Amino acid sequence: MSQIRLRVVSAEFLTNHIVAEPLLRQDHKCNQLLIDALNFQLTRVTERNDSFHLFLVSGTRDCVITTKECKVYDVSKKKLFSNPNMNENRFNNSAVSLNGVIYSVSGYNNGVLNTAEYYDPVSKRWSYIAPMNNGRKGCGICTYNDLIYVVGGRSSTVESYDPATNKWHLCQPIPGTNEGFNRATVAENSIYSLTRVTNGNNALFRFDPRWDTIKS
Repeated sequence: MSQIRLRVVSAEFLTNHIVAEPLLRQDHKCNQLLIDALNFQLTRVTERNDSFHLFLVSGTRDCVITTKECKVYDVSKKKLFSNPNMNENRFNNSAVSLNGVIYSVSGYNNGVLNTAEYYDPVSKRWSYIAPMNNGRKGCGICTYNDLIYVVGGRSSTVESYDPATNKWHLCQPIPGTNEGFNRATVAENSIYSLTRVTNGNNALFRFDPRWDTIKS
């Protein structure tokens, strides 16, 4: 139980499924882990305000030097603030927010990266998560059903990440090979990915995560 990262599981899933499990509630150590996870979720909620923040994660200087800088733009105050740096320099990476946590994955730094990390706004620290099965840059990224999905990015592969288990799962790949610069979004239980394939044309793919199927 201690190997499961309950802190990054959504509060709804914790209260509706995990907390309701009798075996976990009766075990003292498991009970303490559940209390810690719920306290973490409540802390994030109480520290949250009505302000909208935009995270700017990594990039390049003078289009040459990759950075690990992270800055936050406060929309209500119209100000840009410095934030703790990531652990690794990244360029052409992808970032997404899930359950109040910021994830930065893939990118390029003297080679295509398969590494990923997350930022905890409570501890104000970046930490590595499990590496992806494939390196990628410019991949599409989105969230669905408490999972993170990465699509393409100089690769035809699709992967999903479960924060609760800290594991990546290979999904049905994209037909053919793409040149990167993917964009992904979710609509009506499907993930849509717009990419440029090797013949130079743009292609739109629809991935249904419920059945692990892709259609063009």
